[in-house]
Amino acid sequence: MRHFGKIPCCFTPIILALVLNLSAHAQTPVYHPGQKLIIKISFDGPDADKITGADFNFGLPGGSAPSQPGFSNAMFSNESKPTTAPHTFEITFNIPDIQASGEYHLSQIRATFNSPSVTLLYSGDELPARVVKIDNPKTLTKPKLKDVEVR
Repeated sequence: MRHFGKIPCCFTPIILALVLNLSAHAQTPVYHPGQKLIIKISFDGPDADKITGADFNFGLPGGSAPSQPGFSNAMFSNESKPTTAPHTFEITFNIPDIQASGEYHLSQIRATFNSPSVTLLYSGDELPARVVKIDNPKTLTKPKLKDVEVR
């Protein structure tokens, strides 16, 4: 243990940055097909009590990998329910078998109102940066066309 005392002070920030960087990457949740992704969305402001529902979109930048052609590269759910917390909604999304692997970024939130009957969109700078990682071991090799016969 006394060898640690011989590490020059200039390396301390580098070691600290490496440790913190490793812990930051570990915080991204990883989901697999068959699991449920649960998102809670809270609103604030004078008309937040008029919101009757919410939904979200997560997208996979760059699309699905070549090993997963045709797999879904977006997650959308509109089955929200209010929670006991004020102006807060919980949304559940079941990860399907054809969800492509990758890091999905929150791309849109929608708030639904009944009176008046409108939907407000939140995107870009209005959204907090949220990432969800999907790990799907399934792959698919797109077969080549052998022949097309017209009669």
